[in-house]
Amino acid sequence: MSRLEKVATHILVCRHKSCEKADAREVVKEMRATLKEHGWRRRVMISNVGCLDQCSHAAIVCVYPQGVWYERVDRETAREIIEEHVIKKIPLKRHLLHDLNHAEDNQISDD
Repeated sequence: MSRLEKVATHILVCRHKSCEKADAREVVKEMRATLKEHGWRRRVMISNVGCLDQCSHAAIVCVYPQGVWYERVDRETAREIIEEHVIKKIPLKRHLLHDLNHAEDNQISDD
């Protein structure tokens, strides 16, 4: 079985300029360490991505398949995202930027 078949959660971490200045590298390290502590490293894929166009909210972390975006993520929040959102399935209200499942209007207008 490939590793991808075991992945239940995919986390995107912006690593563009603003997020790097806001310690995105340390966020990733903390997430990986927390996953390892809890024995979840093989169930979660963390991907470093380019600009997510939310620079004023750096550092940005997106958790899928739930479609929850977090802003101003630091090492402490990174640990909470893993322990609360990923493991316990309880998204954090603190640092929530956008929740695609609860967006009021997901329709795109061409107007």
